[in-house]
Amino acid sequence: MKPSFLLSTLTFTIILAGCGGNSSSSNNPSVNSPVVPVVPTVSKVIKTGTITGFGSIYIDGKRYITDNAAVTTNGNTGRSITDLSVGMRVSLLVNESNDGSDSEATQVSYERDIEGLVVSIDRNNNLINVAGTAIAYNNLTHFIGVSESSLRVGERIEASGIVNQQGQYIASYIEIDNDESNDGQEYTIGFISNLDVNNQTFELNSLTVNFAEAIGDTPSAGALVKVAGQVVNGVFTASYIDIEGQEDYRQWEDDAVNRLEIHGIITALSPDNTTLSINGVVYNIAENVVLEGTSSLVVNDLVEIYVNTDTNTITKIELENEQYRHDGKVKGTISEIDSNAKTITVNGVLYAIVASSRFEDDNDQFIRFEQLSVNDKVEVVFVIDSQGQRLIQRLDRESDDEFREEWELEGPIQNVDDQLQRFSLNGVEIQVNNQMRLFVDDTLVMITPFFAALTASSNLEVEVEGQFINGEFVVTEIEVESQYTSNESDDIDYATVGYAELEGTVTEVLSTQSFRLNGIEIRVTYTTDFEFNDQRLTLNDFMTRLSVGNSVEVEGVWVDDTYIQAYEVEIELMDND
Repeated sequence: MKPSFLLSTLTFTIILAGCGGNSSSSNNPSVNSPVVPVVPTVSKVIKTGTITGFGSIYIDGKRYITDNAAVTTNGNTGRSITDLSVGMRVSLLVNESNDGSDSEATQVSYERDIEGLVVSIDRNNNLINVAGTAIAYNNLTHFIGVSESSLRVGERIEASGIVNQQGQYIASYIEIDNDESNDGQEYTIGFISNLDVNNQTFELNSLTVNFAEAIGDTPSAGALVKVAGQVVNGVFTASYIDIEGQEDYRQWEDDAVNRLEIHGIITALSPDNTTLSINGVVYNIAENVVLEGTSSLVVNDLVEIYVNTDTNTITKIELENEQYRHDGKVKGTISEIDSNAKTITVNGVLYAIVASSRFEDDNDQFIRFEQLSVNDKVEVVFVIDSQGQRLIQRLDRESDDEFREEWELEGPIQNVDDQLQRFSLNGVEIQVNNQMRLFVDDTLVMITPFFAALTASSNLEVEVEGQFINGEFVVTEIEVESQYTSNESDDIDYATVGYAELEGTVTEVLSTQSFRLNGIEIRVTYTTDFEFNDQRLTLNDFMTRLSVGNSVEVEGVWVDDTYIQAYEVEIELMDND
């Protein structure tokens, strides 16, 4: 549904006049005319985007003053900036001056996209299922109160992010929802399909939604919607429906707004490039539209559009794919800081701060580059530019406990030595041995074919996983992709081939050597490693303890795109089991 932007233009202009003597007298001495100061023009702008930092607030790298801003979160007014976090997608009502000064936000609004219980986790494909929606996460996703490795089935989370052209959801922010005052409902977002007005149902992601008792907006085919309700036996009984594209403006519709600056993914583009869809809304593109960062547009491009509210046309489009690209990840301790060049050194490798760099610290919301110190423990996600410089996309200053959690290193490798069986990754030397799990293109291999793959190509993407034990990085697993490409947040891989790492709920016990995990068949043998709350078990003991409803972690390999042959299975009982 297309919102109405029939709003009057609001500008503030002050005309100052000076008074002098009798200018008609030629006998008066010459007097210089007073300098009339140039008074800046102030426009009202609605801005949407992702929080990248604080002090006051940074949206996609740009600072907005929030000293007098009214903050609303999840419909609750009277909140403060401290209730916000890096990664949240927000809407701002801004007074913007043409004198180059920082714009002032008078309103800041955050609304969650997805909230509910974790039903399953696919750690190999980086997917979390909540309320029938597959939430994709990546190296730029900000986890709060939990990490991607410690999150468990049955925990309740809240997510903020964007929806791409395929209806896939990519999270920029995921937080444990332990708010005792939450309403217990589940929330999700997606594009409406198979709308049945007679039966009052539609499909959303993998769910059937019944809207017979729902209040709010009337569903329309293809619309991007948020729904609230309860999921029972695969049916989402909706209590509230909100058509996206209206909420950013509805709350401030009494204010005269000159321009919209909307951030999101292009989900549709007309063949003649006269219209595009973003966040569920169709906009007309002006004939003289200005393109920045590109000469042409394609569906799934991440952009910011500038919309003139008088004509409801797009006057400028900025391509922002680069801000959400990542080439690697590293953990380590800062050994050097150059305050003038704005660089840090980690593991002997130089990383540069840029305007869009995100800073995170769960214990210090207002962390900036100036607060970093030598010996700080950090995790850095970076992109490599055309000159080979490593630019920081996300920097997370970690506590000692966070630093000791599961480690991951990612990026292009150097110094491969197949004789000594080692290589370097982001300044860290990795010594390979037979105790590690080695994968090439999701296939489990031995050391010889592993190094054969490393030496066969110079364009490799490598991911190393392990733990920090007694002051050392102990590697447990290495994955190699034979074709290295930068990671971008425009697609989700639902691979059912090769390596699999899943966590979910047992939905059926099939036999003495098989069961279903969230509908996926899992097969085990006597060679499978079995654990029950970290205690080793035999096959028979494990299957005796296994029952429908158990939370189970599985590592294995897909067979014939049909089932997973497990080589490690673990039952983890929740506190209420």
